[in-house]
Amino acid sequence: MWGIIFVLFFGVHLPASSTTITPHSISRAEYILKKVGEADAICSQVQLQATVETEVENGVKVKHITERQIALCAWSEETASWHVIHIALKYPVSEEYTSCVRVSATLEERKNCVLSYRVVTPGYQLEHQRGYGITRLIFNAYKEKTISVHDDKKILSMTVRGEKLVVYRTRHMWFDDDALTAGDVDHILATATAINYTPDHPDFADDELAIIGKRYLIDKLRIVEQTLGVDVALSGTVRSHAFSDRALAKIIPRETLMALAIIEQIDDLAYLSDKEGEVQSKLREYAINRDKAFAWSQSWAASGPLQFTPRTYDFIVLGYPQANIEPNFDIGARSLTNVLAAAYALLDYNIAHFPEIQPIFKKDSKRGALFPVADYNGGPPASRALYAWLKKNRISVLRKHIVLPRSFAIKKTEQCPCRSSVGKVTKKTGAKIHYVANTETPMYLTKYLYLLEYLAEHELD
Repeated sequence: MWGIIFVLFFGVHLPASSTTITPHSISRAEYILKKVGEADAICSQVQLQATVETEVENGVKVKHITERQIALCAWSEETASWHVIHIALKYPVSEEYTSCVRVSATLEERKNCVLSYRVVTPGYQLEHQRGYGITRLIFNAYKEKTISVHDDKKILSMTVRGEKLVVYRTRHMWFDDDALTAGDVDHILATATAINYTPDHPDFADDELAIIGKRYLIDKLRIVEQTLGVDVALSGTVRSHAFSDRALAKIIPRETLMALAIIEQIDDLAYLSDKEGEVQSKLREYAINRDKAFAWSQSWAASGPLQFTPRTYDFIVLGYPQANIEPNFDIGARSLTNVLAAAYALLDYNIAHFPEIQPIFKKDSKRGALFPVADYNGGPPASRALYAWLKKNRISVLRKHIVLPRSFAIKKTEQCPCRSSVGKVTKKTGAKIHYVANTETPMYLTKYLYLLEYLAEHELD
């Protein structure tokens, strides 16, 4: 038995509002931002429903959500009208698709990964471009048109792709994590909310839009700096734990925070294919979504634009009470200004607990930040491994060009009994010591070094 899907604006073309601007009256970047605003208003009126299937399991009727609905709010330049296209996306997303994405070695290979969905609104064709989550999922949308084909004695009608529409906003169903954990379908649906978002799309490629995103991040960092305080002579200023005579907000360079805000959202394959293009893509997404940019980004236990985990976030909230970081993780991790303040604190904490790097950091805070950034990504073992590798190879972190290894050897200690385990067992502690390869952090740091170069070339205002 299937639940019924209700659709608002089903198959309806919405005319442009009286305030609609033309692409010729303003810059392309301004035009895109205006259209996103219009699309947001259109999308906000759309109702979404999940598809629910009831099955009998061990004699008991059990409900399952099998599809979640998405609405694309797309614009036709030809007819100057809005189109709302509903999609039913398989829920949950199949393991086959997510596994395919994980193991894909190139963007071209990833194109072979098939996302399961169906177009609910007739008259349109879609082409899945990327992703499946709120901040990643993008489509190309086309109006269908009918053409006549002459075949000897008769005329045949064929439906083909017509005009390509521009999707300026997407509306998603968002299921509450606590409700999902409880597993009650009725409660999941009752607590579901709708989220409007616009991931970056090739249709939005524009240099000015990336500049707007960069300026937006700078403005946010200035707000955070003023909130934390920059003058230690004032009582409300949050002091650095690493250098207690200085303000926390004056310790960490803006470039480092900007780099993290970009790196945490970078697609590795896209980055390897086109470094500058991927960085600009993330800046455009900040320009388009502003305070909500990457708020709904999730990977494993990490959430939000700076990808904090609950444990690390709570630790920083308690460790830096003067910073007044929002104590509720679900709210705070998704707030850009709040989580930037948390990132300032976490980087400072990492420096404070690694005294060997403090003289290096004082000489050059941008390059010296390589160590706390390694810690940010892989924890203290990662920053220690970086330090050991540099020391072993007699490489200064201040060197202009550093080629990092593909992996760091991370020391792991495991308490015994461990006779069947591989590794060296120490006689004094009865613990097993072995090393594991960390391939993620070197790549993360390579991105950081590239971002320093990129931001130096594209000067901060």
